[in-house]
Amino acid sequence: GPDADWQAMLDSGRLPPCSLVQLDGQKHRDHRQVTNDWFKPAAVKTRQPRIDELADLFVERMRELGGRCDFAKDIAQPFTLRVIMDIYGVPEEDEPLMMDLTQGIFGANDPEFLGDATDPGARVMGSVMQFIQYFNEITQDRRACPADDLASVIANGTIDGEPMGDVERLWYYIIVATAGHDTTSFALAGGMERFCAHPDQLWALRDEPELLPNATDEVIRYTTPVRHFLRWAAHDQVLNGVEVPAGGRVLLSYPSANRDETVFQDPDAFDVRRPDADKLI
Repeated sequence: GPDADWQAMLDSGRLPPCSLVQLDGQKHRDHRQVTNDWFKPAAVKTRQPRIDELADLFVERMRELGGRCDFAKDIAQPFTLRVIMDIYGVPEEDEPLMMDLTQGIFGANDPEFLGDATDPGARVMGSVMQFIQYFNEITQDRRACPADDLASVIANGTIDGEPMGDVERLWYYIIVATAGHDTTSFALAGGMERFCAHPDQLWALRDEPELLPNATDEVIRYTTPVRHFLRWAAHDQVLNGVEVPAGGRVLLSYPSANRDETVFQDPDAFDVRRPDADKLI
């Protein structure tokens, strides 16, 4: 956001964000390494039976809805939330709270989520403070009784042999709890919309299930759940004839990158057989 917004937050005494999104360089790499092994293919594979079980549960829920539903709200959001919270070790009864707090951070000024939000800044901060209270309790519990879950990894995570700082640890919880399911539910819902608009693509996937890995890349490319990031150039650079000075702000526009005509053939088309789908950003 604008420098003025950041300064106003600091002046107000509010807790500044310090998640993987805000960290750079070696500090970012060190913190990412704390949970990196949990998201590698081998680790995910060990949890695949449980993920499949949850997927079957929500397919059955779709059947029970009688042929009509709001797929984003009824299926994509609760399914992906259930998966990430299961990995996290958060009990199912706390999932509505996690969804509310996630929307309080990502949709604080979005009337679709929260109605007339007259003070979105206060809504964000209120959600952050509730997250802090919740995950402080999680930390105390997992340090006393570690479990086979991601919360235990974060609670007991170390950097250079020392425990993570309180602020970094709390924001670690927050970014995984929020972005961990929000992006996936966006891709699922957006992918379903594309399949409904182009049923030939759905039939191709039904008839050739081996297309699924490539189709997954294509869904992510086409929907691009993460829209943009802002970074600062580490050194002077010239990109496509544009001079970027060291310290200059650089907007990383992922929808634009995933429609780059120099990378993708017919980039605006949705195609589960796309030969270059794995070049997505």
